[in-house]
Parts: sequence; structure tokens; C-alpha cells
Amino acid sequence: LDLVIYGRTSVRNEKSVDDQLAWLRARAAADGHTVVAEHRDDGQSASRYARKARTQWPDVVAALAGGKAKALAVWEQSRASRDSGEWARLMALLIGTGAVLVLNGRVHNPTDPDDAFSLDLGAALAARESAMTQKRIKRGVDAIAVAVEETDANAQVFQVRDGVLADRQSFYLENAAMRDEAEVAEEFL
Repeated sequence: LDLVIYGRTSVRNEKSVDDQLAWLRARAAADGHTVVAEHRDDGQSASRYARKARTQWPDVVAALAGGKAKALAVWEQSRASRDSGEWARLMALLIGTGAVLVLNGRVHNPTDPDDAFSLDLGAALAARESAMTQKRIKRGVDAIAVAVEETDANAQVFQVRDGVLADRQSFYLENAAMRDEAEVAEEFL
């Protein structure tokens, strides 16, 4: 089976994507599959709340649409998408090209009713998880501050209730691309 493998994280964490791709390569070799293309999106959301498009995802779609690969392999389902509309487009592409989806080493055929049900349920759960996270963020956040110094960044989330600081959370972020505060804040949200 000719595979395009894809790794992704919403928060920039190159080691996590490296680990996903290494696992996918090893699993493909163990199962006798051939990796014909490899793509990654570090720190790029795949939800409907994403503020910018993923940079390498279109290359994944092109490899499938053009027949270069007959399967998309991802470490787990939400790496492909957490957006219901995008998921539907991916399933239509797989069905239209006769391609399959490999999740965590298991081949899923979207034309098989049991596999299709399992895939659609997983997609619904991934989209819900993203929506619930967004809901929690919007419900409890009053202010967010971001500071950047070269390759490091810090985001602070402040919750104020009745004029009193009720909680403060700090998130230490990598900034290997040396982005400015506005870009880091946009990605954090």
C-alpha cells in the first residue's frame, strides 16, 4: 500500500510531530507499506476554530487526489481533522479515489459501512473535543497576555471575578520561528 503519512499538533511541539512520523514510518515498514510522501504541520490547528490554513495539508490532499498515494496514514484520527466539513471532504476524496485511511496502524476503508461508521464517530468526537475546549476558553477567560523573547514565549491567562483576580495560568511555549507577540497570541488562542 502506498502511503502519504501526516503528523500534526495544534501547539508547536516539533518533538511530538517527529514522534508521530517516526512511529508511522516504522509501522508502515513493519506492515510492508511504502511511504511515498511525508507531510507535517507543527503548531497548526485542524479545527473549525483555526485562524489560518495548514501549510502542508493541501499537499496531503494533492497526493491522494493525484493518485500518488492510495492511503493516508495518521497516528490518530484528530491529526487529520477536527473540522466536520473538512472531514466530509476527506472522506469524499478517499471514496472517490478508492483510497483508505490508516489510523494507528489499522486500515479503514470508508466504503465499508462498519469502517465508515467508526470513522464518522471518531470525527464527531474529535470535533466535539475541539468545540468543548473552545467553549471552556471563552467561558472562563477575561484577559490573555503574551510575552516573547527570542525562541521562548509565555502566555498568561487571567480570570477576574467581581474585580478580584480569581486565577492566573501560565503557559510556556516554544517560539522556534521567532514569531512576534501577535502571531504567538493568535496561535495560542
